[in-house]
Amino acid sequence: MISYELWCQIRDCRDRQHMTLGQIATALHLHHQTVATWASVLHYEARKKVVRSSLLDPFKGQVTRLLDTHRSVPSKSSSGCVRPAMVAVTRPSRTMCA
Repeated sequence: MISYELWCQIRDCRDRQHMTLGQIATALHLHHQTVATWASVLHYEARKKVVRSSLLDPFKGQVTRLLDTHRSVPSKSSSGCVRPAMVAVTRPSRTMCA
């Protein structure tokens, strides 16, 4: 998948500068098949997002319940800093030292 900017460059080289597909591929450091594919596309469309399930989806209810139960209970990290349970789960790099 190429970006919109790169697609515009391919179309510009082909339409305005009248370069061959091989010249465009060399100039933009792309494979000639990539240039051939995207040069023929009249309207750029980004790749469609694929909805994938998470490995933790089956446990979502349990995790949410545990977080709601222990949201206000601080937990000690290995460095001795106190981290709220919610911060420890969602952002482990952030700590709040007491």
